[in-house]
Amino acid sequence: MSPYVAMARRIVLRQRPRILKAMATQSRMTIEIGVRVVWLVDPERHSVTVYRRGAEPQALRPPQALTAEPVLEGLELPLEELFAGITRSG
Repeated sequence: MSPYVAMARRIVLRQRPRILKAMATQSRMTIEIGVRVVWLVDPERHSVTVYRRGAEPQALRPPQALTAEPVLEGLELPLEELFAGITRSG
């Protein structure tokens, strides 16, 4: 592996917690302005954090399923299907 590729990967990994924190803050702000459901998807960790108005964030991982209630009643997406073919890290 080229030292440049290794260095770029290290920088991304160091910034990852800060980026995730910023995205979580943005998700909460989006709920505050009236959006009823926000999904924060982390494909590297095969996880989804669901933000709903009036509730604490809910962290989901396979084998759980993603829903969009109360916005889309009956929608259910198993996380195994969402992350199928994506290599997990972390």
